[in-house]
Amino acid sequence: MSTLYLAGLALLSFGAAMIFTLPLRNLMRPIASQTFRLGEPIASTNLRAVEDGGFQDFSIHFKTKFTAKADSGYQNLFQTAPLNSGVRYEISPSGDAAFIWAQDSKSVFVGPIMQIQDATDYVIEVHANIEKMEQIINGKKEEFRLRLAKSPLFNNVAILNGFDSKRPFKGNVQEFQLEISLFRCPPPYNGFFADSKYLASLPAVSLLCFSVAHFSHLLGLYE
Repeated sequence: MSTLYLAGLALLSFGAAMIFTLPLRNLMRPIASQTFRLGEPIASTNLRAVEDGGFQDFSIHFKTKFTAKADSGYQNLFQTAPLNSGVRYEISPSGDAAFIWAQDSKSVFVGPIMQIQDATDYVIEVHANIEKMEQIINGKKEEFRLRLAKSPLFNNVAILNGFDSKRPFKGNVQEFQLEISLFRCPPPYNGFFADSKYLASLPAVSLLCFSVAHFSHLLGLYE
């Protein structure tokens, strides 16, 4: 049996075994975590210690209860990084409120947009990671696929403010909790295999290699 045939069989076996490791998030291990609450000083050293690219996934659990107040400027309930490089919950001067996910100074996902009414109570809860977001607003649940190319930054968390203290929240907040965790794959799954799109394609590539080797063997192209 030829070396090519054996190599194809080995690749197929390896690819099949890798199927059991999908989704990749099952392999993730937490490397940093922090919870932010009202009235507590912000010391985001845990998250700042993880450099950009040092983690491959994140989780956010955000829950708040507030009474809105109309204002002529932008208001942020929180931000995770300066300018357009993190996650923030923003209310525009027209009252449009939404989660904004940004990377490399660009907003890559905005939504869902909700019209905030002055002097109205809102209860918002959000669970999110690099792939999806679940949002509950006053009991109404919605789910969205994020499919971010890479994770936003979490190196400068601000509570009831944003964009370097220029967007303070003007409403009344009764409850606020923001939990952020960062994750990374352990070796040997970091590096090349840390990218789920490569890992997901491996079984198909393995099957193709094996098929070519197998049919070449059947056709007598080699012994």
